[in-house]
Parts: sequence; C-alpha cells; structure tokens
Amino acid sequence: MLKQQIGVEFKQILTFNRVLTWFLIIILPVWIQYLIIHEGYSFTDNIDLYGRLLNGIGAMIFPILVLFVFADTIIHERNNNYLTYTKIRIDFNIYLNAKIIVNALLSFGVSFLYAFLPFLFAQYINPQFAFITNIGDSGNMPGTVTFDQLLVYGPFMYGFIYSLWVGINGVLYATLPLILCLILDNSFVALSIPFVWYQAMSFVSAVLGISKFAPLYTVFPYSIMQQDLWTVFVPFMFLLIIVIVSYVYLKRRNSTEWLF
Repeated sequence: MLKQQIGVEFKQILTFNRVLTWFLIIILPVWIQYLIIHEGYSFTDNIDLYGRLLNGIGAMIFPILVLFVFADTIIHERNNNYLTYTKIRIDFNIYLNAKIIVNALLSFGVSFLYAFLPFLFAQYINPQFAFITNIGDSGNMPGTVTFDQLLVYGPFMYGFIYSLWVGINGVLYATLPLILCLILDNSFVALSIPFVWYQAMSFVSAVLGISKFAPLYTVFPYSIMQQDLWTVFVPFMFLLIIVIVSYVYLKRRNSTEWLF
C-alpha cells in the first residue's frame, strides 16, 4: 500500500510546471550570482569561483527554495479539502510516510544538483571555455573555508561530498515544514518556521561570536574562515532532532484518527 501511494504522489507531482520550478530552483539563483561576479571579480582558484557562485541569494533563502520542491503541495491539499476525502480511503501513516519519502527524494535531488552543477561548471567547464577568466592558476588550495579539508581526496570528491551535504540539509529543511503543516492550523506559520530559524539562529550566532555554528554557514560556508568539520553537525543535529520529534508527535496525535 505504501509503495502504491508513493507512486500516486510521484504521478501527481510530475507535471510540467513542477519540473520547471525545479529547474528554476537549481539554475536561477546561481545564474543571478554568475551575472554579478563574472566581471570585475578575481578568484584565487576554481573552488573560490565555486564558492562565489553558491554564496548568493540562493544561500540566503535556501529553506524557501527547497520548500517549493514538494512540501508546498500540502497547502493546496488542505485548502481544497483534499485531505477530507483522502482520510476516508487511506491510513494516515501510509499517507504521511509516502509524503515524507517522496519529499525527501525530490528535495535531496534538487538540492544536490543545486550544489553539484555549479561545481562542475567551476571546476571542469569554465577552464575549458573561459567564460570567467580572472582566476588564479595556483590550483585548488585547501585551508580557506570549511569542507576544503576534503580537497586532499581530489576536487571531484570534494564537490561530490559537499553536494551530498547540501542535499541532506535540503531534505531536513523541506521535511520540517511539510510535517508542521499537518500539525499547525496556520500553514503560513508552519512554512515560515524553518526559514525564520535558519536566519534567526545565524544572526544570534553572529551576535554571540559563534558564527561557526550558524545554520547558514554550516550549509554554505563560503563567507567564513575554515572551521573544523564537526562544527557543521551542531545545527544539523539540532534540526534533525526537531524533525524527528515533530514526526513522532504527529504520528501519535493521529494514531487513531485524522485530526485535521
């Protein structure tokens, strides 16, 4: 039954408009940043260029971007009374788990490509076609920003592993609002909480002098000096715990009947 419901969710979400939305999420923020930096900026190496491409408006609104991969569909289902008919024909746990699985797969894929495609451009495509020429020739030097430690395994492994990290964070930032929309009556508040936390905790961390723990800098560390890799897991684990607790609470609250 779960497998069937997952198929239903994929069938409903795979529309032209939704695929176009994913394309814009992946391409548009980086393209805007490219237009800003492609002239008048100098870069020490390809990784520096990569960081500049990611370190723009997309990084600032990352929780909002991943929200529109799939999680926002729950609003339409609530507003159109779709859930009223759904609860008659399907168990809540199956419905919830199917939503979370599809959301996780799609948000991971979009978030991963959001980070990995600019890496391929900066590391492999741009050196061949010279779209941006003012780049130093000293090679990719580790020791500048967090995750540069991975350069000892080669630039490709660096880009791949870091993109996995962005993808995993995308899953959490997309899953939390989906769950909160089924818990809270106010959908706008539910969708806003992850973004508010992302920005507010980054601000508080800066005020307290512990910017290395800012959610923004642990996902996109290109505006802060290199930190130990363990620091990125502090806000990540906090967010993961919130997601798990919210999921458990929602399942227990609706264990006998749908309460929305």
